[in-house]
Amino acid sequence: MTPVAHGQRPPGSPTQRIFLVLVVAVVALVFTAGPAAAHTELISTAPADQQTVGRTPPIVVLTFNESLLAMGSQVVVTGPQGPVQMGAPDVAETKVSQNLREGPAGHYPVAWRVTAADGHPLSGTFTFTAAAAGNGAAATLEPDEGRNSGGRTTSAGQSTWTWLLGGIAFLAAVVALTRQLTRRSDLSLPS
Repeated sequence: MTPVAHGQRPPGSPTQRIFLVLVVAVVALVFTAGPAAAHTELISTAPADQQTVGRTPPIVVLTFNESLLAMGSQVVVTGPQGPVQMGAPDVAETKVSQNLREGPAGHYPVAWRVTAADGHPLSGTFTFTAAAAGNGAAATLEPDEGRNSGGRTTSAGQSTWTWLLGGIAFLAAVVALTRQLTRRSDLSLPS
């Protein structure tokens, strides 16, 4: 056996092995948690957020970046004289469509709530303005409508920040455990 100076550990000591295993676990957690931390987001609406359309459209469409579940979906479109949505929204993969009855010209806030495929609820709002009352004809979107709505969106799902803070807390616990084990090993080494 090779003599070891006081306060030094032989290569491959139990403390070093525990530390190495914990570091590998943290690295694996960080690299595998990335895709799991991604969450569903609203990518566009038709009409687009804060867009002025010629007539009140017969339908509002929300498009998301990932598939949705039909359960819990709701789209409330309120015109100058009250709600104008008809029936339940139609959820098809990444799109949610809500039929509207004819409404007058004016400002239309849209409040929506959907459920992501992973079960997390999402909600948000956007608005559009109709220059004239709708007549039940198919919606004619202007070239810039339906792109990058910029609507305000909130998610109850876990975000990247949650994973990052969890990883930092885990790493701090690993460092504290390693220091404690190092102190115990120092006390047990012969003088």
